[in-house]
Formats: sequence, C-alpha cells, structure tokens
Amino acid sequence: MASLSLARAMRVKNKTPAPIQITAEQILREARERQEAEIRLPKQKISDPTEVADYRLRKRKEFEGLISRVGWNKSVWVK
Repeated sequence: MASLSLARAMRVKNKTPAPIQITAEQILREARERQEAEIRLPKQKISDPTEVADYRLRKRKEFEGLISRVGWNKSVWVK
C-alpha cells in the first residue's frame, strides 16, 4: 500500500481580521446564484410499438452499462 504524504500545516502569517467579513450564509447564497439551472429532458410520449422497442433497448443498455461499471452497488440492481 502506498503511503500518503500529507501537507505540513502552514503557520498563519497575518492574523488580523479582514476589513470586510463574509458569513457562510453569504457564501452559500452566492454559490446558489451562480449555479446553473438543471437541464431536464422533455417528457416523451410513446405512441407506437417501435418507440416502445427503442425505449426498452435504450433502458436495457443503460442498465447493463451501470452493472458493468458499478455492479457491486446494490442500488443499481434494485432500480
């Protein structure tokens, strides 16, 4: 097993408070504002048997891909 080298603790040089203090709430609010909206695929209406077959094939490929990558994860099997 490889040994991990942890960084040495650095001494703080300037311990004076900053002229403008920032709260955790401000940091979280700014992060939320900068976060991009989640892109969602439109709902798909299946109207004929070929679309059903395509949908089932696509879902099966997704499932098999997940199983091959993270087959040890039980939640993948339960979905």
